[in-house]
Amino acid sequence: MITLHQLKQKVSMAVISFKHNFAFVKTHKTAGTAIEVSLSPLLPQSDILTEIKPKEEGHKARNHKRLFKQKIYNHMSSSEIKNFLGKEKSMELTFFCIEREPIDKCISHYCMLRYSSYHNKDSSYKLSWEEYVEKGDFPEDVSLYSKRNETGDLELDVDLVLPYENLEKSLQGFFSSKGLMGFSMTSKAKSGFRKQSEEVPSIDTVKPSHKEKIYKAFEDSLKLAQLYNT
Repeated sequence: MITLHQLKQKVSMAVISFKHNFAFVKTHKTAGTAIEVSLSPLLPQSDILTEIKPKEEGHKARNHKRLFKQKIYNHMSSSEIKNFLGKEKSMELTFFCIEREPIDKCISHYCMLRYSSYHNKDSSYKLSWEEYVEKGDFPEDVSLYSKRNETGDLELDVDLVLPYENLEKSLQGFFSSKGLMGFSMTSKAKSGFRKQSEEVPSIDTVKPSHKEKIYKAFEDSLKLAQLYNT
């Protein structure tokens, strides 16, 4: 049975565009793979795109090992990317990420763990939704786009957090502001696992106690991203 920590270690994504001056910090269950696949044909060979697993048609990894001993990898935090690039180069880039409403994000995460043939190849993950919530291994990503300040408080380490909802329009606006025109979500990579059944609740049917536990786990990300009222 794979844990979220093991999943993070197993998946070995970031997109760094030197031409358009942005760095995409990938979070979990926010269409990050589909975004990278959709960006791949639009970015020059000099930009960085990491490997994705399983491989997706239309995606071409590039420069993620170039001239460096350290490898750019999937789900790399903003701080790690900045350390990798150096302060001067990082200051030239706009760092952004995507966040998603926590209940919706957890349902999507559960369905992936349970129904994805890639993540659950041997069908060993059999937790019910109740057991998933009880275990509490949620796709909470605040560490990927935040840092501790001098007083020890968390603060954003990215310039922009876009909401998962209405994603394509938000991305088109952002990319056009960076001089990258013609973006559209041409890929649906790592989607289609969600099932509506007695085993998988809808957002409206999640128990209040489950919502309370999930929102508690996402307390820091909700506070920093300021996208959702709970």
